[in-house]
Amino acid sequence: MTDVVLDGVEKIYPGGQAAVRNVRLRINDGELFVLLGPSGCGKSTILRMIAGLEDITSGDLWLNGSVANELTPRERNVAMVFQEGALYPHRTVKGNMMFPLEVSGDDRAEASARVVELARALGLNTMIDRLPATLSGGSGSGRRSAGR
Repeated sequence: MTDVVLDGVEKIYPGGQAAVRNVRLRINDGELFVLLGPSGCGKSTILRMIAGLEDITSGDLWLNGSVANELTPRERNVAMVFQEGALYPHRTVKGNMMFPLEVSGDDRAEASARVVELARALGLNTMIDRLPATLSGGSGSGRRSAGR
């Protein structure tokens, strides 16, 4: 994990369209961070700038105490999850959550414990062994009723 700091970060597209203005935030190492807001408010742009998929127009991105504006996405070693994320259909909820940890070479037992703890914190512990096809996408399709 890593500390993430945005210090006055802005994204202005050619023609002057502002996607993000003067964002200041700090995400401490190990802290759960959720970015919420209405459509078009800049959430995805902020995440894309942190990940290095979008250039920062002004301000600084700090990762672990160093300015990271010019680092490539690989050098930043951060990941993001979108609401409409791509899930591996053959992996359970736990398997999908563990995948980034497996790829980064984390100890399997430690990664498993972290995922179980996070699933519990997010209220997913009862679904941890289910496949994506058995989960609701929020639109009601695939929703399983419990005793109704």
